[in-house]
Amino acid sequence: MEQNFWTDRWAEGRTGWHASKPNPQLVDELHRLDCSAGDAILVPLSGATLDLRWLRDEAGLRPIGVEWAERAVEATFEELGEQPHRIPLAPEVELWHSKDLAVLCADWFAVAPAHLAAAVAATGAPAPCRAWWDRAALIALPPELRPRYAAQLLKLMPSGARGLLLALEYPEGEMQGPPFCVEPAEVRELFEGATDLLELAQIDALAQSPKRQEQGLTRLDERLYFLIRN
Repeated sequence: MEQNFWTDRWAEGRTGWHASKPNPQLVDELHRLDCSAGDAILVPLSGATLDLRWLRDEAGLRPIGVEWAERAVEATFEELGEQPHRIPLAPEVELWHSKDLAVLCADWFAVAPAHLAAAVAATGAPAPCRAWWDRAALIALPPELRPRYAAQLLKLMPSGARGLLLALEYPEGEMQGPPFCVEPAEVRELFEGATDLLELAQIDALAQSPKRQEQGLTRLDERLYFLIRN
């Protein structure tokens, strides 16, 4: 899948996946990440998610998004009513930050540990970043990119880092992603060995998604995983 897919969707305002409130699984399970006030938390492929605002304003953390579509990064700060500082870090990596929040406007695969460290420093959080939240990154990627995504995430996270991952499961013939179906066996293949992996919950999400029901989907489950980097 080309990055233009996402930039075009944002440019055209076709952002039906953009939730109007923070993710309830994040709210309920954030305590598992063992974060202290002021700690950094990485949010890959963050779009303009309201999870960033909730993590900062309600949870007291210093969220760091990574997002390729510049329009999504702009929308993040517009919704906050804040004017970000913009700092080029590399030819295709730009750091946007305001009070206690940063977004790396970049291709996820181009983000180096030094770029993440610069974002952490911009928020004033202690280094290194030791937590992450993946609500919509893994499921946004086609199968051929998921191993690269996982490898990049593991490269950026130090030993002992903790993460929450939300995946979707549905009959693949009933819907064309994104969001893509990522079954438990694939999650284990991507992360077991490099992390301690625990499935926390399986949630029936179809009842809360009339749009998916209208599209003919017969099953839509969310699976929430807790990971600790080895």
